[in-house]
Amino acid sequence: MISEKSMLYLTEKLRKEDELVELKYEYYKRILRDELRTYKQIKVPTENYTISNEEFVEWSIELLTPQELHDVIMMIRYAKNRSTNVRPFLETIAVGIVHKQ
Repeated sequence: MISEKSMLYLTEKLRKEDELVELKYEYYKRILRDELRTYKQIKVPTENYTISNEEFVEWSIELLTPQELHDVIMMIRYAKNRSTNVRPFLETIAVGIVHKQ
């Protein structure tokens, strides 16, 4: 049987890990907002529709899991490191978000 001291230690450790995950998620949301600040509108290629960058961020935060949000941010960073245009990637994500909405 696990001792009370060990149980308190594990509970505290899990609480800290949950806080860390929450901090990472807040960080990802801030990074996404910062990355998309340069784009006023994002066109959805398969539809005759455009969404604003604020709307895109809000829908992304609402619909994507923290892991998916992390993946999107990393892909944006990789594209920027390669000096490629990020807009087509964002438009592809916008298609998924609009259809998921």
